[in-house]
Amino acid sequence: MSALSISVPYPVFSGQDGLPLDNGYVWIGTANLYPITNQIAVYFDEALTIQATQPLRTINGYISNSGTPAQVYVDAVNFSILVQDSKGSMIYNFPDGTGIEALPNNACGLLYTPDLTGAITRPTCEKLEELVSVLDFGAVGDGVTDDTAAIQAALDASIHVYMPDGTYLCNTEPILQTDGNFLEGSGNAVIVQNTYGFSGVQIRAANCTVKNVIFKNLQPKTELSQSLANRYEGNVARSRASAIYVAAGSDNFTCLQCESYGFVIGVNFTGGQELAWRTNIASTYTTTSFVLAPQDQKPEGYWIGAVGRVMTVSGGSTDNFIVTGYTSSTNTITFATQASITATNFYYYLYKGLLDTGRVEQFYMDKLDFGVLIQYSKNIVMTEMVAEEIEQTQQVNVRPHTIYNTSYSENITATNLTTYKNTNGQAYKFRGVTNLFLGNAYATDNRGCFTIESCTNASAVDCANFEAGLSSPTEFAPSIGDITNSKNVTIQSCSLVVATNYNASGVADNRPYGFSLYSSGTVDDVGTTQSINQQINIKNISVVAGNNVDTHYGVLIDGDAAVGAAINNYVNIDGLVMYGNGLNAILQPIRVIRGQNTTCQNLQVVNNGSGTVSLQADAVATNTLFLLNSDLITPTIINTGTNTVTHYVAAVETGTWTPVVIGSTTAGTNTYTAQIGTYYKIEKQVTVRVRLDLSGALSSTGSIRISGLPYPIAYISGTTSSGFAGLPSSVSNVTLSSGEIFNIRAEGGLSYLSLSKISNTGQTLLTDAAFGSGFATQFALTYITD
Repeated sequence: MSALSISVPYPVFSGQDGLPLDNGYVWIGTANLYPITNQIAVYFDEALTIQATQPLRTINGYISNSGTPAQVYVDAVNFSILVQDSKGSMIYNFPDGTGIEALPNNACGLLYTPDLTGAITRPTCEKLEELVSVLDFGAVGDGVTDDTAAIQAALDASIHVYMPDGTYLCNTEPILQTDGNFLEGSGNAVIVQNTYGFSGVQIRAANCTVKNVIFKNLQPKTELSQSLANRYEGNVARSRASAIYVAAGSDNFTCLQCESYGFVIGVNFTGGQELAWRTNIASTYTTTSFVLAPQDQKPEGYWIGAVGRVMTVSGGSTDNFIVTGYTSSTNTITFATQASITATNFYYYLYKGLLDTGRVEQFYMDKLDFGVLIQYSKNIVMTEMVAEEIEQTQQVNVRPHTIYNTSYSENITATNLTTYKNTNGQAYKFRGVTNLFLGNAYATDNRGCFTIESCTNASAVDCANFEAGLSSPTEFAPSIGDITNSKNVTIQSCSLVVATNYNASGVADNRPYGFSLYSSGTVDDVGTTQSINQQINIKNISVVAGNNVDTHYGVLIDGDAAVGAAINNYVNIDGLVMYGNGLNAILQPIRVIRGQNTTCQNLQVVNNGSGTVSLQADAVATNTLFLLNSDLITPTIINTGTNTVTHYVAAVETGTWTPVVIGSTTAGTNTYTAQIGTYYKIEKQVTVRVRLDLSGALSSTGSIRISGLPYPIAYISGTTSSGFAGLPSSVSNVTLSSGEIFNIRAEGGLSYLSLSKISNTGQTLLTDAAFGSGFATQFALTYITD
């Protein structure tokens, strides 16, 4: 006998979805005959001594022998083969196996026809080559075997790589280093990083995608802190303790439907390629040129200095700056103006360019210090992200955040975000961003919802911090957010709900607030020039106090004492509601400690019992305007500022009401062809407008009245009425004598209008006898209400 191997590359058999066939059936029979009823002998060994029972079964594409992948052999050259899925549906049927060679790694003799309308038949080898699996390169996915090399081999061999269900242990980092690499998991494919300080995967090429992969870090993050750099911004990019590390130059990266557990960082966008450095600068280093290693000679683009303290260029003092005046040749960058660097035992880096375009969508994270970390990047979009718990396991001076933009970036968008617990930091923090949009961003049990620092052109819409301070009821100050050293900022429709168990314990720094505007007066080290808050617009925010009777602030405006009032310039607050807790809390909707040109309007306090309400402009506050509505807020004004103006504006209310004709003896039920009432209320003054057209005769008897007023008529001592109309604009089907005038009377203390006639002898109420069929009138009347 001669043994012919039925041997094809893994996966041997695939389902209709193109994925490895699991729990399938394989029948082998006589050529050109139906194999189920015309079976031939099939063996698991080349010697043809171990006979297999048909149908053969598949596991992840393999033909299986008692759960172990196996080759099968037949004593024939020709055969037929039928493959079915786990439900017995045919995948393909090959009646004549002559085309299968007695060679390994060849499935081109098997034909595959998808069970789809219009599908054509192709060689199975072509179908299999469309999807490369990490299992093709030896990955095991058992959580014990180091699969790094197998995953790397797959990524280097194919653009699109698939990871089936499994736990893939990695002792080092797989790298997507080919343009367009696409790593796609099954949704239950888990990459487990076993070495602290290493990432789940690195991205070091453009146009890469990671989808449906779960990342877990085995090592405790407390151990990571021993080996990380001493700063998160700048050198943190080199730590790479991330689920996904996106290196400089890896433009147009996409992360879809991934999860991250236990890493320091979820997705780390590290734009600004590190090109050169000097270490341990003990004194001033003055140079007009900076020597680069040969691999760093990239003259295009621009350079950003970072990390060194303090760097002085052209007389300006800052940690980060953008240099545009330079030339580059060989291995030297020559600055147009001499650069002076002063630092002690710090690294000095030159960074080049911004990482361009990245997207993180449907990303779930838990037990991270940072969900998404961004530096020197542009056109980054984050949407539909959920953080279960953001914790602080690293440095005590750097707080954790679901999103943290650490350094100069452009065009950052973050929407539809939820952070469930971050007791020691704002959920979303942005430093040095030009063109920022934050929308539908929510936090529960967080210190704060967001921070906007050293940003230009920033908007935050529909953001909230719920149950603020729940897990840290005596620490920190729960808030919606902080705005620092920023320009052209718009905040709209944001809320703070303080946890009922939160207690500031009389500590001023722990008092809850909606927003804090703080300016340092000095340029921050993020590559921007903004040093104060300018043109800040806050509209429609609410603060719900907890059970703490200590002070709650709405908006607190302050800054460095050395700068003075100009530190917060042109702040407009339009629409702020503070809800007391009924326990007589101390509410201060606005306090301007340091600021100028501040306008506050449409302020309201609800349910504060007998608690105090105050607005305050301190001594270092100039040109503060409070436009108040006494129906909504009656605060104490604490004023030691310059040019503080408090002006009460009238409350305006408009609406509709239904005028009804009734009688003093019998109300009656009248029918109408027109029955229209509107009103306009300014404080206690009410103007009503009425049109009434009856469709027939009055059914009311006695003195005729119009009821249904939106507000009752106030009684004014010493007067009969609180207001009355002169002539109506029209009236018909009312019998009046010569010299009599139809009139509508508003009498104090009543909730209806009386219809009357005026003559030279006085005013008389009209009875039903004066009204004919089809009575109609139109009029406007103004009266005073209580």
